[in-house]
Amino acid sequence: MHTTLHSELEIGQTDRLEANAAHKRSLEHLWLDHITADTPDCFSVEFKVPSQEREIRLADLIEVQRQCGIVYGHRHLGVPEDDVFSLVSISFALTGPTRNPGPLSARGTVHARLFETQDVRGRPRSADVRFHLIDEHGGEGRGAALARFVPRHTYDRLRSRRVRPASHATEITCPPEVEIIRADRSDRVLADHDSDHVTAMAMLCAIESSLAMGTGSDPRRLGLSSLSMIFTDYLNADPPPTFAYLVSPGGSVDGHVAQSEARRAEFSGTVFEIR
Repeated sequence: MHTTLHSELEIGQTDRLEANAAHKRSLEHLWLDHITADTPDCFSVEFKVPSQEREIRLADLIEVQRQCGIVYGHRHLGVPEDDVFSLVSISFALTGPTRNPGPLSARGTVHARLFETQDVRGRPRSADVRFHLIDEHGGEGRGAALARFVPRHTYDRLRSRRVRPASHATEITCPPEVEIIRADRSDRVLADHDSDHVTAMAMLCAIESSLAMGTGSDPRRLGLSSLSMIFTDYLNADPPPTFAYLVSPGGSVDGHVAQSEARRAEFSGTVFEIR
């Protein structure tokens, strides 16, 4: 079911974004710049991944997509500023000649288009948005994100009902192939991304880092060229959530994220060997 769009922009109009448009406190961490309304259900936005101290990762491109989805929700669908975006699934895949995101430029354009949305009494409650990313040299990727929009008071009530683990539960014993998710706040993707739970981007960064260092089930240094994640529940910070995966000889990866012996997310993708 489609809902009425509440775009703040007229068709063809361009506007510059502020940090809070993507739930950031500082412009330093906003990777989007000018937004243009292309059609009633599609807009384009310029992006720039900061710092070229290291090559572009898939996590960087998915962060561009994530920020774009937040902007789409507020600026195009009219989602209230204090609603919580609860991610159901997210995916992204490189579609150009190269399956290695490293050579991609840090600048480009993302086109966001509404695929489907649902509303309750005229208020958007969920949206499925599709993305087409093109860097300044023609490199391409396509992605999708499905999110629910939860009123803040409802979110706070639901989170408060969850059973909190004991304060001393800070360590868990894992077999060698299972790894603990630890959010690295020095990572440019996770900077200025506060949350009361372990975020999807923290999971993604941990998975991509493990593959790149060869610390998981495959000792080779691997990069991600595509990834799809489906989330079934929030991850609390304690006890630390874990993840495990298997890499096939054909270059696919499949795994899951768990907490308290229950699966909370599943992921799959494709990899390439880092030379």
